[in-house]
Amino acid sequence: MPAGQIRCAVTRPAPPIYSIASGVLFAITMALANAAFSRRQRWADLGGLIQRVSLTIGWTWQTLLAVRILHT
Repeated sequence: MPAGQIRCAVTRPAPPIYSIASGVLFAITMALANAAFSRRQRWADLGGLIQRVSLTIGWTWQTLLAVRILHT
């Protein structure tokens, strides 16, 4: 990647609202998954599902950021 594209990608990050929402949701779902794997009865049956949702949020954000960088 040429230096100009790297500089452009760094100065124009992903849309802030989506980035903040993704970060907050990722943190919340990872905390819930941690609680589920710590044998908390309320979340015990949903641990794997919550973890997959969390990882999907993170990977989606990274993919959209990569697509945005490629198009700049």
